[in-house]
Amino acid sequence: MTTPQPPRWAVRLLESLGADPGFRDDVLGDMDEEFAIRVPYDGERTARRWYVREAWRAFPYLLRDWARGFRRRDLARIAGAVWGSYTVVLFIGMIVLGVLRAAFAAIGIQLQTPLPWSNPTFVRVGVPLIALLGIGSAILGGYVAARINRRAPLISAFALGSFWSSLALSAVAVMRAIDVPIGTPMWWIALQPLIVVGATTFGGALRVCSTSPEPTAAQQIE
Repeated sequence: MTTPQPPRWAVRLLESLGADPGFRDDVLGDMDEEFAIRVPYDGERTARRWYVREAWRAFPYLLRDWARGFRRRDLARIAGAVWGSYTVVLFIGMIVLGVLRAAFAAIGIQLQTPLPWSNPTFVRVGVPLIALLGIGSAILGGYVAARINRRAPLISAFALGSFWSSLALSAVAVMRAIDVPIGTPMWWIALQPLIVVGATTFGGALRVCSTSPEPTAAQQIE
């Protein structure tokens, strides 16, 4: 008979925060022990729900532990993950943009700056397509960032989204300062940072949850 195990995705997300391994193992070990005690009395499904609630409660403590132990080498890891993933997405994005320009040109729409928001076909077809491609690119970037920095993968994915959003907002600020027409509605610009950070973090979570949890110290002894 298979021994009930805590939700793997919850374990991996807690491991992905880069907390001190000893502190992390203590937290996960206590949660695993409580989970094993609850299973016979409450049932596996109820015990798993309890574990998820406890994981959310433990999240800020593990994040705070990571912040307390933050060193220059951690900054270098995050910077490397952000730059590496951004370069990969930028390269792929250039290829996709070229294909997209050709596809829109075939239906009589020229992709240029500012974007042709007055064109009904672009608003109906182009905007959703560009939005989906942007979200997909951000998810891919978060996945790559988490893969590069295995010490704190979820934080690297979040950092990529923050960096990406900062570049976009800086470009908009410069364009407005020199009176270059943006042509993009402000509501669209305001939503982009939330969408980008959310998408890169989601991509990092996908990477994290697709790998096997690391055994805690207690599990290694067993």
